[in-house]
Amino acid sequence: MVGLIVGVTFFSLYVLPGQPRLLAVGGGRYSYTQIWFVWFFPPVRALEFVLGILLAKVVLAGRWVPIGLLPATVLCLAGYLMSTYGVPYLFGVGGVATLWTAPLIAALAVADLQGRPSWMRHRILVWFGDISFALYMIHWLILGRISHWAGHEGSRSIVDGLGLLVLAFTVSTLAAWLMFTYIEMPAVRRLSGGPGQSALAVIEAGREGILGANPIPHQHEHLADPQRQAGDLVMNGVDAPEHEGAVVRPHDDR
Repeated sequence: MVGLIVGVTFFSLYVLPGQPRLLAVGGGRYSYTQIWFVWFFPPVRALEFVLGILLAKVVLAGRWVPIGLLPATVLCLAGYLMSTYGVPYLFGVGGVATLWTAPLIAALAVADLQGRPSWMRHRILVWFGDISFALYMIHWLILGRISHWAGHEGSRSIVDGLGLLVLAFTVSTLAAWLMFTYIEMPAVRRLSGGPGQSALAVIEAGREGILGANPIPHQHEHLADPQRQAGDLVMNGVDAPEHEGAVVRPHDDR
């Protein structure tokens, strides 16, 4: 998969026509076709989703190499710097850029499954993670409209600039939350074919894959509280266990 992601970028850079140049992107060194193929062509961008699926499978199966959060963070930062300053522009956007972040994402997932402390599990950050795709989809349109509304002045005061920044952030975040709540999640529920297991059930499956027969104790109140656990399971279409050792089974609607 990694070779395929890198390969399509090489194909765009050395096989696709480099004329006419698109002056507004990439320093004017690439054609619209080259940039479109790497950045917008759906089958090429779908490779990133496939990489994420494979990464999740590896983590849940307990086969991820335990490189740790600190090395993964350093690798991510090094990859960002290299993709920004050390390689052609087409290798710094799209699929190749995800290769630097994949180890960090996996390391964070393993830390979650093992119950290790992580500031990334803060409620606010988790919420922003939930709406992140909707934010990605909508923010550019909102920035464009606010820029058009504010006018194209040569320079602005610091106060005006900060005000526009806060306005753009607020409107983009609100729009992303609305999209996530009323479009994305209803679509997920419809396309998934019915209520699925809660996040708790997925975490427990991952614990078994990574930690084997001796899972570590829960270290978080929302996982350790049996009443809240049972409530979460019922709300997500899973039968709550009648006693501590019961096996959690999803509803069978057939």
